[in-house]
Amino acid sequence: MAHQPGKVAFDCCPRLWWGLMGVALLLLCTTVAQAAPAHDEITNATVITALPFTDDPLYTTAATTAADDPFCHGRGHTVWYVVTPTADLSVIVHTFGSKYDTTVSVYTGTPGALTQLACNDDSYVNGAFRSLQSRVVFSAVAGTTYYIMVGSWDSTPGGRLLFWAVEPTPLEASVFGIIPHTAVCKNVSTGQQVTLSQPAPTWDCEAAGLAVHASDTVTIQVLGTVEEGATDAGGEVTGMAPLSGGCTNVTTGQEVQFQDMVGATEASCVAAGLVVQPGETVQMYVRGVAE
Repeated sequence: MAHQPGKVAFDCCPRLWWGLMGVALLLLCTTVAQAAPAHDEITNATVITALPFTDDPLYTTAATTAADDPFCHGRGHTVWYVVTPTADLSVIVHTFGSKYDTTVSVYTGTPGALTQLACNDDSYVNGAFRSLQSRVVFSAVAGTTYYIMVGSWDSTPGGRLLFWAVEPTPLEASVFGIIPHTAVCKNVSTGQQVTLSQPAPTWDCEAAGLAVHASDTVTIQVLGTVEEGATDAGGEVTGMAPLSGGCTNVTTGQEVQFQDMVGATEASCVAAGLVVQPGETVQMYVRGVAE
């Protein structure tokens, strides 16, 4: 076939143009993805003003290591938090739900002259490895400033981080808008399960006999009837870091998932899209990690 310059130009130029556009977009996306978190440096540490505190899932892949970042099983891809409590209290900080091998450490002092109070890499229960995520507990004194560093183990990559700072509480659940008939608390890690019949609107899984340790995977499920006059149904948990959950209208068969459960401790079935009427049977479910 004879060479057709016009046709060649018509075919190649758009491809070249789209190719260049693709490269430009790739470079733009890479630049955005590699932006360091705002609290990459201790001088820009995120301030924790109240407990419980959760930092929404963020990515630490582009977080850097400063020359004066302290060592805690490594010092890679560090981000910083700071808290100055107004009363003496015990504080738990952890990274349960994160998607990379984290470390957590706590310090007093000033940037460049820090004193380490605690440092943790992995979570263990009775000497047995449980999780690559990290957890420390420390006693905070009113008026003292505490710096918290989250890093990656050794020099491994960062990733999706979920950071929590909470006060110690038992594994409890409460519901609103429904009259609970049964509640089931389960330690998925050990297989133990306890069932409560006709529980109060607030119940304590540990008081009911469930044995839990920090980093255990736990679930709480409740079945009940929507109250007369109720326009919503939902619940709240303490003592765990929720990672997923949902609601089912057993009467109608409709099911919904909580879309923003990660980092939250309270959820609404109606806000998630469930349609409920008084007298209908509703089941709620949450899965997470014991703190």
